[in-house]
Amino acid sequence: MGTFETELQPENQSIDIRDITKAEVLKYKKKFLLSFSLYVPMLFLIWVVPYVDALKPFMTSVELFNGITLYVFIAFCCSTIIQFYMG
Repeated sequence: MGTFETELQPENQSIDIRDITKAEVLKYKKKFLLSFSLYVPMLFLIWVVPYVDALKPFMTSVELFNGITLYVFIAFCCSTIIQFYMG
């Protein structure tokens, strides 16, 4: 039984839990910063655009394709990336 355990882990290599923890923290920090940078435009679209009269015509009248406005397209792209890649 002792030989089976030594086969799984090489003799000259040691695993430190602190290195694994640092790598995980860095991974989730990058994901958080990317999702936050995509969420800020969503906040702008939701909370600012409907109440500023100068922005309404530009965001709602520019049609990209098949009647989809710029407002909907930006919201869709940001929320899709947040939902399926970050989540």
